[in-house]
Amino acid sequence: MLKPVKVAFGKFIERYYASLVPTTEAILSFKSRGIPYSIVWAPARMVDSAEELLSKWFSSPIGGPLPKLPVILVAMAKDYIPTGRDFSRQIADETTVLFPEDDTNQPFGLRAVVGTIRAQIAIFAHD
Repeated sequence: MLKPVKVAFGKFIERYYASLVPTTEAILSFKSRGIPYSIVWAPARMVDSAEELLSKWFSSPIGGPLPKLPVILVAMAKDYIPTGRDFSRQIADETTVLFPEDDTNQPFGLRAVVGTIRAQIAIFAHD
């Protein structure tokens, strides 16, 4: 259910990576390694195991250059929390909508529940 959100979050991280300007030798190395050797998806509860994930990063290269720092670990929760009324409008009861672009003028039922998905980003670097 949350896979499209995870894909969108991954594209957000890719855009961040592409926007980095290498101003130090470490960031130049980070950019030259490419995304697969610089950013890693972690399990949903990354905070609990960040040090363990970092040691795995150093112990098992992924078929490319020897893993180095900096590295970014990214995690996303497998569940969501309903967003409060202060930040969104929940539509729990079905509402009928018509799309002006629809030539058939067919009514559609709409029910929307807005949720918050927790994400974590950990950047490990020497300095």
